[in-house]
Amino acid sequence: MRATVVLDGEGDNAYPQLEWADYPSIQMARRWHGKDVAVTLEFWRGTRTQKQNRFWWGVVVPTFMDAMLNLGNCIIDKDEAHEALKLKFHSRTIIYAKKPIQIPKSTANLSKEEFTRLVQKVEQWLAEANIYLPQQWEP
Repeated sequence: MRATVVLDGEGDNAYPQLEWADYPSIQMARRWHGKDVAVTLEFWRGTRTQKQNRFWWGVVVPTFMDAMLNLGNCIIDKDEAHEALKLKFHSRTIIYAKKPIQIPKSTANLSKEEFTRLVQKVEQWLAEANIYLPQQWEP
């Protein structure tokens, strides 16, 4: 849930208020009206843009799918390609039964800069195999 902190009043008499950023947040705030709540404040870091998401699903993922097919590997769908790319470039290692396991992490909450770096890593990796994205990445 996203809100902006604004000060109401001036000087030492100013007190913080929250301006809710979206409808679900406003609805949640109405349910809490008059109740004691704990609030954690942190700086908002914008997540990837719709343009970045469209580029990922419309260019990067299909290019990887085609590469897998053309290299004589298996036919994979978009979700499998997405998971494979996350596993290679955006994952973490956990230990289970004393053995490392790679777990793909979500890309949904990446910042614009983090998402740009992810796309650039994939693009470089594909280029090393002489596979090029049909469209230029413009963050």
